[in-house]
Amino acid sequence: MVRDTASPAVLIENLFQDNKGEVDFLLSAEGREAIVSLHFDALKKYVSE
Repeated sequence: MVRDTASPAVLIENLFQDNKGEVDFLLSAEGREAIVSLHFDALKKYVSE
């Protein structure tokens, strides 16, 4: 999925839907915000280095 490209690429997995607690977290506004923030912060760190 991320090979054969000249661009930097990463494949991420945001938890697994194997229990109700994780599914509830993924579907919540808090969960979405946490995941977005983690991704954004990681991209900022990557770009700044």
